[in-house]
Amino acid sequence: LTFAVCISLFTCILLIISFDFNNTLVQGFLMESSYIQEINVSEQFRLKHEISTFEDPETHILNRRFFDLMINEEIRRAKRAAKNVSIALIEIDAFPEYLEEYGQEKTSKCLQSIAKILSTATARGGEFMTRFDRSRFALIAPNVSASEAEEFASKMSYLIYKADIEHLASTVDNLQKVSVSIGINEFTPGEIIDVKEIVKQSEYALQSAKTLGGNKIQIYAANVVVAANMRPATVSRTVNSKPHLVSDNSHIA
Repeated sequence: LTFAVCISLFTCILLIISFDFNNTLVQGFLMESSYIQEINVSEQFRLKHEISTFEDPETHILNRRFFDLMINEEIRRAKRAAKNVSIALIEIDAFPEYLEEYGQEKTSKCLQSIAKILSTATARGGEFMTRFDRSRFALIAPNVSASEAEEFASKMSYLIYKADIEHLASTVDNLQKVSVSIGINEFTPGEIIDVKEIVKQSEYALQSAKTLGGNKIQIYAANVVVAANMRPATVSRTVNSKPHLVSDNSHIA
């Protein structure tokens, strides 16, 4: 009898210990699951915050802060790897006139449409389309030459033309729809130049395109001067206010 009692007591003790141990395991598992969940929520919040930090609230594409960060990184990478980087600045022609003619709400919708077109046109990996400022966008294209960037630019110009966004106040000759002027600059291996100057050269090319009447594509070149008091840039093949695809050289009818 005493032996049976001892066995019973021992069994009860084992059950109690086992229960406590299992309970501890369960509690530990629940705590770990809760901790992992909190980490996931925190990570999601962090990613959402990072995305919102680099997202332009009006057009929902990458913003100027991202451009400044990425262009510095891409130029450093290009210098280390002896690669090239092209920048294209894209500006809506006669933007102040559009705003005055159509108002803020319609202007925002126009900007959103242009941003979508530009982002779709440059959707392959490694390229970054960003909002540069109020009326301008900027493309960063690593490992892309100026001539390749011109093909990108012509494609973007064509798609915007094809979108047929009304702009009755346009100052571009024979055009009553939204168009863009584009300035392109290429950083090539071996250049001793800082990022600010690279961006400025793109702006010079863009200004040259605007000076030529808008709806033009200009490529910066240090050995060609296109207008008095202007920094150098070469003239593109986009003419007669009707953009065309460089690949087939066919004009829009």
